[in-house]
Amino acid sequence: MQTQVGRGLRKRRDRDRLPGGTIVGPYAVEEAVAEGGFASLYRAVRLSDERPVALKVLHRDLAASPRVQARFRREAEAIRRLDHPRIVSVLDHGTLSDGRPFLVMEWVEGRPLADELSARGRLPWPEVVELVSQIADALESAHACGVVHRDLKAENVIVSGQSPRLSAVLVDFGLAKILADDGGDVLTTASPMGTPLSMAPEQILGQLVDTRVDVYALGVLLFQMASGRPPFSLPDLAALLEAHLHAPPPRLSDIIPASPEVDEVVTSCLAKDPRQRPASPALVAASLRRAVGTRTTAPASEAVDELCAAVYVVACPPEGGGSSETLDRLDDLVEAARTQLLAAGLMITWEIGNALLAVAPANQPSQRRYVLECARALVGPELAVFVHADRARLVGGRCVGGPLCHIADWTDPRPIPGRVAATRAILDQLDRRGPEPLAESHP
Repeated sequence: MQTQVGRGLRKRRDRDRLPGGTIVGPYAVEEAVAEGGFASLYRAVRLSDERPVALKVLHRDLAASPRVQARFRREAEAIRRLDHPRIVSVLDHGTLSDGRPFLVMEWVEGRPLADELSARGRLPWPEVVELVSQIADALESAHACGVVHRDLKAENVIVSGQSPRLSAVLVDFGLAKILADDGGDVLTTASPMGTPLSMAPEQILGQLVDTRVDVYALGVLLFQMASGRPPFSLPDLAALLEAHLHAPPPRLSDIIPASPEVDEVVTSCLAKDPRQRPASPALVAASLRRAVGTRTTAPASEAVDELCAAVYVVACPPEGGGSSETLDRLDDLVEAARTQLLAAGLMITWEIGNALLAVAPANQPSQRRYVLECARALVGPELAVFVHADRARLVGGRCVGGPLCHIADWTDPRPIPGRVAATRAILDQLDRRGPEPLAESHP
């Protein structure tokens, strides 16, 4: 039964709907297509050439926060950097006259994978392998640009073509992160996240997340395509969250014919502990191809594993969150740290909310020492800095995964501002004859 609050929210959103013919900058709205928890989606055309585009407008109640709007703009710019044939292109972004931010994306012809599964049930294995490979390749490209999807599900995969030659495109990158960063409770029945059929345990708990949340969601999607249903499907939100947190996932072979090798691929993706999941979506696709014995036409990214050093910088707001001016100042500090690390030659791998991760090769002690010096130069009363060295997966010179990107494994969930913490891994084998570069060692 819909609550009074829910009815009021629905009426407000109905009033905010843009009618056909509304002009939004250089675009004209044609019709409303869909409404989700985050935003309303419209089909529109670019007036200069009548090119069809998708216009996504954030709901007014979610856009009321200046922090959400600022993060929306930053994330929109990050998503615009994604350039992959299986990722929807973001063409433009801006703000309506009433203050609601919007994104303009290419219009992708096709249908949601959720509709395909609803119509057909489970898919044959060759199609499952092909779609998993296509989706994994898109995720690898996004991760290389420092973008984690965080909301991968069948509704956010658009497929075109006919069986057995389906082609997938991913949509809705980054929106979940934008809103989660505003500090609101994202796990309520009125949540903009919707029913979390594919949320990883660490995401549910509000812990630090990395690329492995997309690996978990890819495992959910693999299970759903192969069996016709998600591994956990419960009508009660609390029970669904509890299942993701604690219940072992059902074995695929208990539902459909599947080999132990396929069971292992799915089970590893759905591990509760992110450290036990495959390190990247590409590894999931490769393992599935071996387990099923099916080749794919999806392009394989050339990846190398290399010892690298990482600097993780996080701005620490005061207890209670602080004023808008304080939060703006912290955002400026993170941006300044980004500029400084780029100037020093490090690669920015993650830049989400009030934190960023920068990476550099570290095969030689001199390289690790240099990264330590870069970290030391960032220390300030409102920044916490962590430094670590481990194996990283590089594609085209960009860090896309590996143990180094598993930030939660080597940082403190309660960072202390004004300190730089170095792990033993980064300090190992350094020449100790020089001055100690950091104030603190973090195990």
